[in-house]
Amino acid sequence: MPNAQAGCRRRQGKTYLLQSLTEASDGFYFAALRQSRAQNLQRLAEAYQAHTHTRARVSFQNWEEALDALLALGENADTPVVVALDEFPYLLEGAPELPSVLQAVLSPRGTAATVWRTRLLLCGSALSTMRGLLAGTAPLRGRTVLELAVHPFGYRDAAGYWNVAHDPALAMQLHALVGGTPAYLDMSGGEPPRSLDSFDAWVAATLLNPASAMFREGDVLLSEEDRITDTTPYLAVLAAISSGATRRGQIAAAVGRPADALAHPLTVLTEARLIRGLDDALKQKRTTYHVAEP
Repeated sequence: MPNAQAGCRRRQGKTYLLQSLTEASDGFYFAALRQSRAQNLQRLAEAYQAHTHTRARVSFQNWEEALDALLALGENADTPVVVALDEFPYLLEGAPELPSVLQAVLSPRGTAATVWRTRLLLCGSALSTMRGLLAGTAPLRGRTVLELAVHPFGYRDAAGYWNVAHDPALAMQLHALVGGTPAYLDMSGGEPPRSLDSFDAWVAATLLNPASAMFREGDVLLSEEDRITDTTPYLAVLAAISSGATRRGQIAAAVGRPADALAHPLTVLTEARLIRGLDDALKQKRTTYHVAEP
């Protein structure tokens, strides 16, 4: 029974894709909440009861029972049944044993792998947590056949999505500010700028408007990373890079910290895909850093 893991920052359309996939395959979708272990198990039992049209009340006492029931949805199925557990990091907060439980139920010689036609998808927005599930000696390493990261649209796809592909200059300026995150169109009022002449007024009315959902998006992106408890040093590094300090020494001078103290912030920001490092093709240790998310 193949198992897949997907990860991406919020607002990339992950939930929409998962719900569409499970609906098309008559599968099962469950989105965890930041609640206790018991509360998520109860919500999962209620969703399972509704999905299976079971009259008797369903109750899961532990995650072993819950996972066995979910994986059994593919029993005697003619086509693979997709089971998607969204916001998986929320489940881990109340049940850190989950990866080990999954390791056991997904044993290569177990019923789930050899008999049931279930495809389990584990999804989450905390990228560092999702990567950690498959790192090193993690229990799920070797149990997954696909690791998929959902990225923002590229320049051309974003231009078509925002309906500005007919004006390359406008599309370039718009992409430089909002990138390719699909949800940013709705968060900007659902209306792109009409032309370059109206672009500045549009930016002031949407991106720079304190009442706009986009105004504090940068802070929100940082707070969603579970490895970041204090956003101040990360915002300082981002500000330094966006101001033109691209080498580690330049960044250190801009933020007033030793260069060797930047290893962790740079690593976290890179893994969160907020910045990217470009290596010099001719000189070693000459990496430059650039903002990857407008």
